[in-house]
Amino acid sequence: MNNFLHSLLGMPEIIIITMCIVILLGVAIFLLTGFIHVKKDYIAIIERVDVYVKMTKKRWNYFAPVLYRRAGYYYLGINDREINLPNGTKAKLFYEIKDVLLYHYSGHNIKAAIDRYYFLNNNRLNIDILKDALNSIGINFIEIVEIKKD
Repeated sequence: MNNFLHSLLGMPEIIIITMCIVILLGVAIFLLTGFIHVKKDYIAIIERVDVYVKMTKKRWNYFAPVLYRRAGYYYLGINDREINLPNGTKAKLFYEIKDVLLYHYSGHNIKAAIDRYYFLNNNRLNIDILKDALNSIGINFIEIVEIKKD
């Protein structure tokens, strides 16, 4: 330990000052990574060591880096997604996320929910069953539109 201090004190002052500045900049950058910005009409799910802590809406938030993380970030307005139905047709699905926690922790797998309920309805598109399928993962069904092939 004495050798380290002796060698450190024996260094030119500019090197010691540069090392201190680099260390301070590194610590500052690390601490700044804890800021999370959530835009209007979005919601973020915050977890601490993979355990749900809270949801946060529009604003700047600060959480200690490494301990906390943004596990999910979702738009609360009307979303649209192009999907392939099991019968081979393509469609555009319009939906709204109504239960963000259910949607996030169910794996937010819209395709699997549609396939499961499509299979239960003998490969026919039944809007009521589709609504139930999406409801089971926290989604409010709005509309489904078949995409015409050129």
